[in-house]
Amino acid sequence: MQDIFGLDQRKSAARWQAAAFKLGGTMTMVGLLVMLMTAHKTFGAAEMLGQVLGALLLGSGLLAAAGSKKRNINCMTASLTISLLGMLLAFEFITEVSREARVDCALAELYTKNHRRHYSGTEAC
Repeated sequence: MQDIFGLDQRKSAARWQAAAFKLGGTMTMVGLLVMLMTAHKTFGAAEMLGQVLGALLLGSGLLAAAGSKKRNINCMTASLTISLLGMLLAFEFITEVSREARVDCALAELYTKNHRRHYSGTEAC
């Protein structure tokens, strides 16, 4: 059966199914990578948010891969919903990492100024 563009609908559906499966696999791998990169110290806010973001990507990828193989619309919808939530958390994650980098740079600058003042002999008593 052909659609209005003259394409075979079964071939198009098979291509979309394969693309969704590959995307799900990629999301799973990226989620696992994010979780591993933020696992070395999980006491900070950014690291914990990275762990949650990695888990969401991992779960969303697994749901997308399973939903595409089984052609289950509920799994695909859940994957899309989790992906959207993950996108919102990704913006928060970027903001948190940026904030930590600014604070770290400011602390390093203060340490350097204090270190110079201490060893140059101009330290006020």
